[in-house]
Amino acid sequence: MYADRNKVLDNDFQDNSVGIFLMFSQGSTLKNNLLANATGPFGIGIGMKEASDILVEDNNILYNARGFYIDASPYVPGTVNTFKDNRIEFNSVAFHLHGTLYGSIFEDNVIKGNIDDVINDTPESKIALNRWNRNYWDNYQGFDRDKDGIGDIPFEQRMFADRLWQHKPPVKIFYASPVLELLNMLWKIMPFSEPELVAKDNEPRVLLPGGQTP
Repeated sequence: MYADRNKVLDNDFQDNSVGIFLMFSQGSTLKNNLLANATGPFGIGIGMKEASDILVEDNNILYNARGFYIDASPYVPGTVNTFKDNRIEFNSVAFHLHGTLYGSIFEDNVIKGNIDDVINDTPESKIALNRWNRNYWDNYQGFDRDKDGIGDIPFEQRMFADRLWQHKPPVKIFYASPVLELLNMLWKIMPFSEPELVAKDNEPRVLLPGGQTP
């Protein structure tokens, strides 16, 4: 808390409730860390509350309840948090957004094997200010007809029936259940209300780093 301009580099954080959490801090760098197996009910790989001007780069975030929990971060006007070249894989939720005030940059990340890629639990959050660029999403359903490694149409992450448990926590008893999956399918076919757009990447990657196929 209130710790500014730190460098958290080359660490191995496993089997914790929370790997790294920044509160009311500015100007720190988190780079080349492994954050894995924070699987408890409050499990978080990297968390932020009112943290600004943070660089999160080249980290492996694996098998956590939440890969990232981002609460009102950035908080200082005019600052941006940057999430770049990270691998966020096999988490229950890759990015859990809460109370977004200002935009962050999410670029060149691998987002793969998560139950949910991006969720927002605060309806009034300004999530449209976030910028998602050139990330690899394993849920992308477009094509790459010109073979340039970038999808022909944007990737869009929307909240359908899953918004029920994100805004009404008691419904979470059905999380990842066939019941919720069926509701999601029906909602996509016959929307009961306008689904919420939580992330849009205009240049989604269709290849993994190094040109590898999925």
